[in-house]
Amino acid sequence: MSESPLRSQPAGEDTPSPAQMFAADLARRFAEQVSRALSFDLDGTPTSLAVVDHYLKTARNEARPAILSLLAGGAGAYFGELIRDHFGAFWIGDDKDPRRLRLLLAPQFVYLAPVDLAYEAIVGGPLADDDPRQPQGAGLDTSFHLRQQALDDQISDHEFVHDILSQLPPLPADQFHSLTGRFETLELIISRLAHRLHTRNERPRLLTMHDYLEVLATPDLTADLKN
Repeated sequence: MSESPLRSQPAGEDTPSPAQMFAADLARRFAEQVSRALSFDLDGTPTSLAVVDHYLKTARNEARPAILSLLAGGAGAYFGELIRDHFGAFWIGDDKDPRRLRLLLAPQFVYLAPVDLAYEAIVGGPLADDDPRQPQGAGLDTSFHLRQQALDDQISDHEFVHDILSQLPPLPADQFHSLTGRFETLELIISRLAHRLHTRNERPRLLTMHDYLEVLATPDLTADLKN
């Protein structure tokens, strides 16, 4: 990835974690793959996602799970690294299975599974449970996860964002499930959450691993956070 602005270290850490190094390597390999195929150098900017989406569409009819897994792993890692560089975030997970990678954002409490989002971007939408293209293991996690707990007498961040998104005009499925569409949605979520903090007169700050550990109750994800 020539002259890429993608950072080599996660927000708030001096030494890259195994998950971070794994994600960075996957992203680098994916960028090299796109460069060979399209003669275009991905530069780690949001506009480069249009090229990524175009490349993923060429595999829309791909049915071999192994090929889909490799493509989603690389594209998801690139997507996650781009988000990490643009907003500030850190990776958790092991350094072997791309689908176990999770990205935790620093400016607002939001976490996601970039590789699973890339799966949907490749196939153009959700996969049915009996679809042979479904990856092995747990079902695809394609949500932006926010705080479920209500603060004081107000609704939770999850409900707050859900209400905002439900009022927006619906997007075509192909656009919504693209990585460009996902990035734009995430950008909107972070902006609205920041505005919500401002209206409550709360000072913005960067979240840490400890902030997520205090809130998350999902056993598998909590175990990843502690590793």
